[in-house]
Amino acid sequence: MGTIYKDWLFTRADEKGKTQRVPFFPFWLQASEKRAYETMDFVPPPLTVPPYVFNTFYGFAAARLECEPAEDMGFILDFIDILSGRDAASCKYLLDWFAACVQKPAEKKNATMIMLYGEQGIGKNMLIEFFGNKIIGSSYYKKPEVTNIDDTVFGRFAAVVENTVLLFLDEARGLHKHNEDLKHLISSDEATVEHKGQMPRKTRNAMHIILATNNESVLKIENTDRRNVIIKAAGEKIGDVAYFDSVGAWMDEESNQRGFYDFLMKRDISGVHFQRDRPKTDAYIAAKLDSLPLITKWLVNKCKDAAHASETCVAAVEREHFRNWAKLNGARDTVFSDTIITRQLKKLGVVAENGTRIGLDRAYEYKWGAIRDTIVAETRLDACVLFEEQ
Repeated sequence: MGTIYKDWLFTRADEKGKTQRVPFFPFWLQASEKRAYETMDFVPPPLTVPPYVFNTFYGFAAARLECEPAEDMGFILDFIDILSGRDAASCKYLLDWFAACVQKPAEKKNATMIMLYGEQGIGKNMLIEFFGNKIIGSSYYKKPEVTNIDDTVFGRFAAVVENTVLLFLDEARGLHKHNEDLKHLISSDEATVEHKGQMPRKTRNAMHIILATNNESVLKIENTDRRNVIIKAAGEKIGDVAYFDSVGAWMDEESNQRGFYDFLMKRDISGVHFQRDRPKTDAYIAAKLDSLPLITKWLVNKCKDAAHASETCVAAVEREHFRNWAKLNGARDTVFSDTIITRQLKKLGVVAENGTRIGLDRAYEYKWGAIRDTIVAETRLDACVLFEEQ
């Protein structure tokens, strides 16, 4: 060790006050006050660092700026309001979410993932990269290659979670098949990482995930979803080069970076429950409707067209109607067995018992009022949204 670090020198004053450059390593070995640790760990706030742990978290980039912070945040707050679609609830939520990232990054209770959705040239990336690079800092901010997220984010040797506070997925594709993995990354305070040639190990997960996309169908929103937030940005500044130049110039000023960090640190989020208080935006509802199972969508359409309070139809004919409808709506290669169709319809309130028949043929009995109530309860969407009622 002494040989490796022989060129490490530092300036030291002797007993007479004369300074000289001396080797660091021998001096450090003999120093009685040198710090020693048993292990190292990533321990961001609000966690307490044990005395025997060397903490690899050393603060956010904006917190280390030694400049006078700007006090007027009106310009950046208006920009965030635009990216929140000029919706007060969405803007408040986004600011609270940013504040939670810097105030208590290791707090994963009630965690959510945000998707900023809107046209190209709207400024989504500018805001996220400003927050990631200038406020969080490159040490704890990751923007992985997303053309192959199977490897870069969800692969066996992907280590995006290590020492990460903010993960930015820019125009990610193929997230639908990773729904369960995403849930774990959003909510769990622990994750497993494996480096090539090493055994898998547990690591702390303090990662907060944000997406930016032009595609509203990136996410699959389940009926019981409580983790996803979709905010649609307003396009009022698209093509305004001068405006975005001024946004970039504002973001480059260190006084503004420090000022925005201080603004977030002072923001009161004590009463915020990030899952309960999610804004149910039109974009979120549209994505949830798009994510409904095909059998549910088909039955919703039948509800809309129902002319009577109830009707009974031959089961085999209904199943064939559904299969044809499903092929026309993107399920050309999906096989729907008789058993699967019947089971799913029964779950949604259709009477499909052995005794329900038309002549000798088994039948489905549709009691539309009960079916509508079941679909509303199952999807957790309002009837006016599902059935386009006034």
